Amino acid sequence: MALDKIFKKVQEVHRVMGGVREELENTKVEADAGAGLVKVIANGNQDILEICIDKELINMKDKKLLEDLLISAINSAKNKAQEKAQEVVRKLAGNLDMKDFQTLLK
Repeated sequence: MALDKIFKKVQEVHRVMGGVREELENTKVEADAGAGLVKVIANGNQDILEICIDKELINMKDKKLLEDLLISAINSAKNKAQEKAQEVVRKLAGNLDMKDFQTLLK
């Protein structure tokens, strides 16, 4: 009987985690640096999907500034994606009662 409950809980966890993966894949966050001269879009998995560099920055021909702004925007986008991922996990997995699962394993 306990094995059946464990199996059902495992299925529920698997279903929720599938929802988390899907939500993170479809979630997009945006960050910028240099007052919008560099914009980075990432998904909830922290994958960089797009980088936009304003022509004004390119015309400046300042390699070091461009590198610094890219690093800043990418790190900001990854941080936002990580925060969003935590929100998604709390939202979707918050209803899982893992205490029951731990009790079943004893």
